[in-house]
Amino acid sequence: MKYILLVTILFLSSILQAVEMEWEDPTFGGLRPIPELSDGQKKILTNLSEEVTLLHKDIEKRLNFLSQNKEISDGKFVKVSLAREQYSFPITVVYIANHKITLDVAGGGDSFTLTGIEFYTRKSITSKKSAHPDTRIMRMKNDPASTDWTKFKISMKKLETSGESEQVVGLDDIYDPVQRVRFARVYKNKLVELVNHIDRQIAGVGFEQASDLRFIKAEMNSPATY
Repeated sequence: MKYILLVTILFLSSILQAVEMEWEDPTFGGLRPIPELSDGQKKILTNLSEEVTLLHKDIEKRLNFLSQNKEISDGKFVKVSLAREQYSFPITVVYIANHKITLDVAGGGDSFTLTGIEFYTRKSITSKKSAHPDTRIMRMKNDPASTDWTKFKISMKKLETSGESEQVVGLDDIYDPVQRVRFARVYKNKLVELVNHIDRQIAGVGFEQASDLRFIKAEMNSPATY
């Protein structure tokens, strides 16, 4: 169990590095068109879409294990990382960041369906010298049932003394084509990490069961006095 806990902490601490997103509108209210993807970028996104579809299915196949491991509750699988400090030079500016994964799950028994995936990063300033609180919650959200990027959304929520504000953009709405490809690749990589994380959990449980079976076999083979 210690091995599984360590792997979980290491995995969650790596999820969705805090991405500083610029929300200025480079289209000037739609007056300037969003640049088209190049043929090479279109091919990359198509390939990434196919890989993401397969990864969604791989995660869905592992939902039964998560249920048996009592990690699905009220139709959700949630993992939250331990908070960690981030420094912004000068060192007087200190942030606390933590990460969260949420899987929306439908079904029960031996049949589960993956209906939603969200990756979060929350970053809050903690410096005493700061006159104003500053918290940013970044999120990547997708619908696993979609076979393209039309349902993929990126959002940034800001919590400040003046109030809350949130902006949401789709992948096709990102002005820079390079950033569109980059976000798609980040999402795919996070899915790979999630699958690997669950597989390490499965391997850890399998190792413990194999150890118990070896112990039982050894003890049952030992001589007894009746």
